[in-house]
Amino acid sequence: MSENKKISKDVIFDRIVTAIGAFFDCPDEIITPDTVALDTNGWDSLAHTIFMLELEPEFSIKFDAAEALNFNNVPEIVDAVFSHLTPGDIDNDGGVA
Repeated sequence: MSENKKISKDVIFDRIVTAIGAFFDCPDEIITPDTVALDTNGWDSLAHTIFMLELEPEFSIKFDAAEALNFNNVPEIVDAVFSHLTPGDIDNDGGVA
């Protein structure tokens, strides 16, 4: 984690797991760092695109189209979200400021 960022990748992961669970109507417990789209019922290319669009406001970020379509697993999404955040985007509680 970069020293100047106030949110950890663990917090991002937890929020993404919650979002996946809600979006795909699946228990959070089945989402792990090894989870890929094929592991999640209903996660096809269209659902993936819509899910990425729904994640953007969750973190106040914007993915470019090529980036959003090329995620292969949950850790890649976490890394991408983290890379889009800048100091001041996140408060000390891990919520979007």
